[in-house]
Amino acid sequence: MATTFYKHDNKVIGFQNKVVSAPTAVPSLAEFTINTTASPQDFTFYLNTPSNLVVEWGDGTSDDTFTTTGNKTHSYASAGDHTLKIKSGTAVRVAFGASSCTPLRLKAVTQAISASLGVTSAQDMFKGCNNCTSWATAFFDSASANITNMSDTLNGCTTFNESVSGWNTAKVTTMLGTFGSCAAFNQSLANFDTAKVTNMNYLLSGCSVFNGSVANFNTANVTEMKYMFEVCKVFNQSVASFNTAKVTTMQSTFSDCWAFNQDVSNFNTANVTNISSMFWGCKVFNQSVASFNTAKVTTMGGIFRGCSVFNQDVSTFNTALVQSMQEMFQDCTAFNQDVSGWTVTALTGASNMLYHSAFAKTNYDLLLVAWAAQAVQNSVTFHAGTAHYSAGDPATAHDHLTGTHSWTITDGGTP
Repeated sequence: MATTFYKHDNKVIGFQNKVVSAPTAVPSLAEFTINTTASPQDFTFYLNTPSNLVVEWGDGTSDDTFTTTGNKTHSYASAGDHTLKIKSGTAVRVAFGASSCTPLRLKAVTQAISASLGVTSAQDMFKGCNNCTSWATAFFDSASANITNMSDTLNGCTTFNESVSGWNTAKVTTMLGTFGSCAAFNQSLANFDTAKVTNMNYLLSGCSVFNGSVANFNTANVTEMKYMFEVCKVFNQSVASFNTAKVTTMQSTFSDCWAFNQDVSNFNTANVTNISSMFWGCKVFNQSVASFNTAKVTTMGGIFRGCSVFNQDVSTFNTALVQSMQEMFQDCTAFNQDVSGWTVTALTGASNMLYHSAFAKTNYDLLLVAWAAQAVQNSVTFHAGTAHYSAGDPATAHDHLTGTHSWTITDGGTP
């Protein structure tokens, strides 16, 4: 409080008390806790296209102002926690997990990141920040509205399990590895607007406890779904709404989804070239794949490997371009279906194709006769498990493949 005195002819004739407010503190655009464990120790993070971006390091040293793209390193003289503040300015990208950075030094996100920071790319923002165990409420809600790239945003944050329900993803075009290896993550993604997303590779790969609904995902523009749910061991949610018309790769999309057994008959695979390991390790998967259009597929290696109860009709598969069938039905201990109608003229490798399966004599006889009649490639390695084959035409076909075409075949022989 300040007192103002009024004078006339140098005589005090009155006074007035006024309240003088302290200067208003300008809030930071973002705040983080950096932990160092040695004295001295460097901390490095990355900035893309910063414009007069002012950083307070939290150790009593002078602020730095950045105007150029690249890694920014500060040496902390003493070990302990330091509050890093981004006080003003803008940057297209701020990343603690970019190449040559020190993500393990990040201990906490102590203040939500402001949209005013201007970040449009969240690539590697918190990648590998395994030691970050405290996240401010709604830490990314405001900033997310400007984001177009969420590649590896939280990849490797093994303990991360914060709400992302306030994220605005309407502008995002890539979600490559966004939550990859977030082993503890199991939060709702029901609010995610994915209408502009083209890449969902590794999106939830390694999220071993994730079992959230993805029914809201708009995948109409997605071209890549490689490893999307890999090792989501308990994931068993409907994917019936997925529009996969533009998808070109489904390699390992559901690999090691131990609990997954959902209808995939709606999947449009007309543009897919790689479905290798798509259901690898899906122990309970036994759904129809008869609708799959595989006309453009060149590799099917391991697609059903480890699907121990799978025994569905695959006779409709167009294999005219397929070069690789390695381990395709390996460890499919219930599988015994007719594949004699497949075109195998492009096939160059089928090692362990039917190893440890239930493939039996009747279907093996049909396969040998039909495949031997085709203009197959030479020197193919093929494994038929323990299936026996009959004398007569099947034996003649077997000899033709191993003799004329130098195939190496492992099977149960003739009874």
